[in-house]
Amino acid sequence: MEGLLKHKRIVTDSEFDKYEQEMPELFSRLDSLKITLKDELKKLIKNDNSSNACQSKVNTNVNSLKLPRVELPVVTFNFIDWISFRDLFLASVGNNESLNDSQKLQYVKLSVKGEAATLLQSIQISNENDEKAGIALTERYEHETEIINAALNKLVSQPVLKYESASGLRKLIDTTQQCIDTLKILKQPVEHWDTIIIFLLKGKLDSETLRMWILEQAGKKLSSFAEFKGHILNHALALESLTKCRKEKPDVSSDVWGKIYKKVSNKSV
Repeated sequence: MEGLLKHKRIVTDSEFDKYEQEMPELFSRLDSLKITLKDELKKLIKNDNSSNACQSKVNTNVNSLKLPRVELPVVTFNFIDWISFRDLFLASVGNNESLNDSQKLQYVKLSVKGEAATLLQSIQISNENDEKAGIALTERYEHETEIINAALNKLVSQPVLKYESASGLRKLIDTTQQCIDTLKILKQPVEHWDTIIIFLLKGKLDSETLRMWILEQAGKKLSSFAEFKGHILNHALALESLTKCRKEKPDVSSDVWGKIYKKVSNKSV
């Protein structure tokens, strides 16, 4: 007993704090271990006489696992959306070492709809099929020429604004910027296209916004797309503020005319 007491050591406050800080990480590792064990259990549940029933049970168990919270938009795939989705998915999920392959596949399936969802519909959720799903999407949408054509088509086919609209002007600029960013990723020389892009977008503006832009540019040198973008967004902000002021302004005139009519009516009586 005395020997044990000689080697007994009191834990200091700093050591206790250190142990306390390490506890969340230990619990996180325990959660990851639970998921790994469930994946291993899936591999063990095989029965030659009832393989379909077992597969259904395994898929149900895997799908019922609570996924870590990762915010991803749900997209209806087309060629121009592919690059942004691919890069966002890789950054948030694909390169996330805390997720296993079956979880990554679940995120893919939860994040797509339309044609892409149909493409992945027959792929069962498992660690082995995550790569298969990635290959299927890449083969369908990773086509540089098609993506460039889709971006250009989206840029030129934007609707003409029939009247001043803050939301309409913002959408025009946001869509144009998305197309430019996509083309820039594919190494298209969009930095030299400012004059062409402005000329194209001028044809999409409502008459009043176009008039104000022409007056703004009178006597000046050619503007860059950044300057055009800033002007349009500032105009949209002004329109939004003006609309808000009109809604909040009380209807003073009707109230005044009501009082005048009441006085005149009383005098005539």
